[in-house]
Amino acid sequence: MKEHGLRFSLAVLALSAALVVAAGMSHAADPTRYAKLCPATHEFFAFADVSVIRNSKLWADIKPIILNANAQAGLAAIEQFFGLRLPDDIDVVAASGKIGQDTQSILFLEGKLDRQRLEGFARLNPTFQELAKPSGKILAFMDQNKGTMTYGSFLSDRLLAVGPDAAAVETALESFAGRRVASLDQNPVVKNYLGDKLTSAMAVLIAVRPAALPPQTNQIPGIQNLRSLCAVLLDGPAALTVALQLEADSPVMAAKWNDIARGAIALGQIQTQSPKLAEIANQATSALNGNVVGMAASVKTTVLSDLIKERAAQGPRLGGRPGGARAKAGERQGLAPGAQPAPERPVSPQW
Repeated sequence: MKEHGLRFSLAVLALSAALVVAAGMSHAADPTRYAKLCPATHEFFAFADVSVIRNSKLWADIKPIILNANAQAGLAAIEQFFGLRLPDDIDVVAASGKIGQDTQSILFLEGKLDRQRLEGFARLNPTFQELAKPSGKILAFMDQNKGTMTYGSFLSDRLLAVGPDAAAVETALESFAGRRVASLDQNPVVKNYLGDKLTSAMAVLIAVRPAALPPQTNQIPGIQNLRSLCAVLLDGPAALTVALQLEADSPVMAAKWNDIARGAIALGQIQTQSPKLAEIANQATSALNGNVVGMAASVKTTVLSDLIKERAAQGPRLGGRPGGARAKAGERQGLAPGAQPAPERPVSPQW
């Protein structure tokens, strides 16, 4: 990727960073620190600075909606078992992995962790093993529900690495100890994106196209022609800024992606169902530079929180459209319009 392709997003990021500094926001974590802990073979990297999100005006506005009675009951159970108060005890969440391959991934949690309780909980598993490594230890145990192994290591009392890939956890352990390892931050594409010094970002997502895309992506038009993408979310004193950059195989494909983006923005601007959504679309832009498309939107926090409240007030929607598959399932179960039918099969977490 050529350096000039970053100019559009850099301008947005620089402006937002200046707003964050001027507003005296709390210190933000550096995503590069966590990318250094990930294997170089991984194809995506995600980062969220929970401490910044937790202290943002948007979170203050929507917290009562997100943390409703059901959510609080679930969080209370987590606290009882693991001694973890969510979201207050977590400062950073990061993850990386191979696209479409859940078994080759790793999750990082940093914050106020009850290391003794969490390690003790793992030791209760009858399949528990403690694997000695040059830079520390890795705890291993089998997920009884899925029949797969889980590996975890406390890189420090505040930082936990966990996932289904023992090699990825060992890479994190070795890198954190200062040993020379092949890490994701050395990938040229990832390094180029992270070189923007996104230290004020609330969230970052970077993806690099693998040598072979998983079959389920074949139905997404144009996905085969994307080399990489980077999405960034930044918080300012009165607005959130979202910047998205797509790198295509060629200027022709980039132009097609730009046309799609501009069309979606135009549709959002003229729709009449939600004035708040139209206001957000009016702040969005898309620009083309060679084989790179840069999109950005600066959204007032009040507008975004009002939109979230508006959607929450409408309640759950059935099937996404009248007469949809889930709506018909609800009718078969004798449910009133607007009620949710039972899921066809249980959904299990990734880890």
